[in-house]
Amino acid sequence: MSDGNILITKVNPDNARDFSTSWQLALHSFNRFSSQTCFSYNEKYLFTCWRDGNIFSYKININEEPTKLISPRSISRQCPKEVEDNDGYTKLSLEELKMKIKHDLKCTTTNRNRETLRQRLQSLRAQFEDLLKRNSALPSTQIIPKQEFEIHPLITQFFKDEHQVNLACVNRDHAVQIEISQIKLWKTRNRFTDPLDCFPITVKGISSRGWVKTIPQRKLAKEFHDALILVEEKMKAENETAEWKEKVMSFSGTAAIENPLERQKRVREKKDVFMTLLAQEKNFGPKINQLLERYKIRRIHFQKRKQEVTREENLVHIN
Repeated sequence: MSDGNILITKVNPDNARDFSTSWQLALHSFNRFSSQTCFSYNEKYLFTCWRDGNIFSYKININEEPTKLISPRSISRQCPKEVEDNDGYTKLSLEELKMKIKHDLKCTTTNRNRETLRQRLQSLRAQFEDLLKRNSALPSTQIIPKQEFEIHPLITQFFKDEHQVNLACVNRDHAVQIEISQIKLWKTRNRFTDPLDCFPITVKGISSRGWVKTIPQRKLAKEFHDALILVEEKMKAENETAEWKEKVMSFSGTAAIENPLERQKRVREKKDVFMTLLAQEKNFGPKINQLLERYKIRRIHFQKRKQEVTREENLVHIN
């Protein structure tokens, strides 16, 4: 305020505009103006600075403990923890670790059940031996015969059946695991080993430092083998043609020998029944004769077109 006083107001948490509980506190001389008012770092002192050049400090007495401020120096800066570089060849992977945990849990449960059953059997055996000992101490007329202590056949059969059921479940799970392993093995071989024609093998010397290593080579594709078969067939046909020419030259003056290629071509060609009927010139009626004539025209056109295509293919091969 301009008269050297400050207005102190108790804060109402329900209504921030409530100034009913307020009073004035004289700090400086009259007719002065405050330029700055602030608290200390721990909120225990109030500092005021006025235009008259005076600075006053006031200790604040409150029942509540002030808020503790953490000094930046108290914060410890720890070095980040170094990440260990595990060897992937000796350490287990995530999937292998999960399988190991599952297997260890199964083994622990099995051992616990086995130990419980063993202790139960030992207790029953001790009771049975004590019962036999007490039975033998009885008079001969009161002794229970040994046949009465034998287990009933139905009980034995029940436990055998239960054992067979459990054994069948174990065999089924084992068969499933075997099938899964076989599928994984087949996929691995199909991806890594089957396509290879030569496996990477390294042979190192004993007395010398020399070594020999084979490079992994993949198998050739199916198209290569198909092309190889086609080339072999063409070479075989050329050899047959050359042999035929030699026979013609050696048996000159005798009957001409038919070319094997032409003989195969002649055998493959089928006889045209309709052309044979046209050559016979029989009277089949006007309608059938008209159909045969149309077929003859189309047949001649097809033969001409076939000759043109063959001639174009020969020109392409020559070029």
